[in-house]
Amino acid sequence: MDEALDACAAQLKRQDDYIDDEPLFIRCDSIISDFFPFFQEWIHNIFGMHGSASLNVTKHRLAASTIGAMYRLQLKPSNFDHDKWGNLIEFIRRPSEAAPKFGLSWPQSKGRWDGEKGYRVQLETAEKLIKKIA
Repeated sequence: MDEALDACAAQLKRQDDYIDDEPLFIRCDSIISDFFPFFQEWIHNIFGMHGSASLNVTKHRLAASTIGAMYRLQLKPSNFDHDKWGNLIEFIRRPSEAAPKFGLSWPQSKGRWDGEKGYRVQLETAEKLIKKIA
């Protein structure tokens, strides 16, 4: 984890030093002005408004990847009706059971980034599933 954080910090420093280059990561000013308000709205809705406060704390990574997919797709909580909310919360609770309902399989990451079952594939699958739910 420390090595990943070091690599991330180094990339962010590089982006600060070479402001004209296309950034690999979202810029800090965009996080503050665009992403965080979006993230805050989704957290409020997922954990507060839609009766899902009982989500297990171990679902933090899945909730985060879901919000990241929402951001990429620019979907707002108001785009979701009762049925879509139900499908979304069910996906966060039980992704391996929810994904096949939408013609997808949920990869079990085994703690890796790349590969057929890595976190990257999970993020891509989450986005595909969100598109189908929305």
